[in-house]
Amino acid sequence: MSKPSGAIDMTRGKPINLMLRFALPMMIGSIFQSLYSMVDSAVLGRFVGSHALAAIGATTSTTGLILLLATGVTSAISIVLSQYVGANDTDRVRKASSLRVDHPFARRCSGSHQRFRRAALMQLLKTPEDVIDMSVLYIQIVCGCGIAQFAYNAAASILRALGDSKTPLYFLILCSILNVILDLISVIGLNMGVAGVAVATVGSQAISAVICILVMFRKYPNLMPKRHTLRPDMPVSLKIFGMGAQMALQSLFLSVGMMVITRVINGYGSNVVAAFTVGSNVQNLA
Repeated sequence: MSKPSGAIDMTRGKPINLMLRFALPMMIGSIFQSLYSMVDSAVLGRFVGSHALAAIGATTSTTGLILLLATGVTSAISIVLSQYVGANDTDRVRKASSLRVDHPFARRCSGSHQRFRRAALMQLLKTPEDVIDMSVLYIQIVCGCGIAQFAYNAAASILRALGDSKTPLYFLILCSILNVILDLISVIGLNMGVAGVAVATVGSQAISAVICILVMFRKYPNLMPKRHTLRPDMPVSLKIFGMGAQMALQSLFLSVGMMVITRVINGYGSNVVAAFTVGSNVQNLA
């Protein structure tokens, strides 16, 4: 199987050198992901106020729960896909990557905002009354359009499974730049407040996802699904979902732990929530 340009053949060479070359772009990408959240917080805190900052801070554990469950599945497919790439099994590479397209799990996570009500989780987390409406609005937009993040993570995971960790980094940088531009336009120019930050987030993710998918198929046309690879393959599906269930369960426990902390912090009021949000952004960067 031919490799796309920029990909590393992880089956040839010294393992430590391969891992360092592969991991460095991912480490840089983690920094940009942290900066991504910091920009949202900085724009809201400076141009809207501490209440808006507290509103998105109060949603971190909730949005994390929904999106981590979805990305657990993409991570599982990435692991299985990399095994098929290493085995030079082109047919199963297509079948594994085809499972990502408009995946039902992604649609369920994206549609979860329709079942989200103020009286449920946000009140259980003791979200301060002066920010709860903004928090609910933010969750409805971000999780309602969560398919954009799922699509980007799917394409990025495929490329990493092929040994290409640089291309996802380029599109993460693009997504970060777009997010800054859209933040400034929606919050300062259009005065949309928390909703503007949410729209900027999903908008930048959607644009990056579309371009990343197009580039992925251009660089590696063998990934293009064929008619016979779109039919369910039970062994491939069971392998992916068996691994995905374990990763999703791990994400669930992490999110529940964060929700417990969020409930405690929310009990001190919106000013403390805003301060905790800023501190968490710096901690994530470190």
